[in-house]
Amino acid sequence: MRNVKLLLCLFLMVSLSIFIACDKTIDDTPINQNPDEVSQTKQLQILLTDAPLDVEEVNIDLQQVIIFSGEEGKDSLDMNTLAGMYNLLDFQNGLTTLIADVELTADSIKQIRLVLGEGNNIVADGETHDLKIPSADKSGLKIKVNKPLTADVVNQLTIDFDAEKSVKQLGNGRYQMKPVLKVVE
Repeated sequence: MRNVKLLLCLFLMVSLSIFIACDKTIDDTPINQNPDEVSQTKQLQILLTDAPLDVEEVNIDLQQVIIFSGEEGKDSLDMNTLAGMYNLLDFQNGLTTLIADVELTADSIKQIRLVLGEGNNIVADGETHDLKIPSADKSGLKIKVNKPLTADVVNQLTIDFDAEKSVKQLGNGRYQMKPVLKVVE
């Protein structure tokens, strides 16, 4: 009789252990990651617009759009850039064009950089002139932003590339751009 009680007690303990083990919820949080800190993916789009200028074309040779979510030089991300030539004057009076997009997990972005190639030019009075833009092809045109990002929506930032304030005629048919850029929402 004592053996039966011992066997019954052992059976109950094993059954209870199996029941407790099967009752656990599966947690797919990665190891060493707090479930409260799991980031949601956010979508970000960068658009381009411009203010008017009294020339026929102001063409920039866009190569890459890079965003920074941390301090300058840290946490950078190359966006999916629609590289190519853009006539800034095509995007006036509220018109915009998509130049880059990306899905990311950062909660905010601090800076945008536009890296331009060497094919920048301006068309004035029917003539095409080189448009020099200092450091545009090296470190890029830097735009400071402090934009929080929201999940489950398309976050859009529009870069207003003010050609009228940016382009200067130097003489002898030479032009230079000292970009005046701002982010508008």
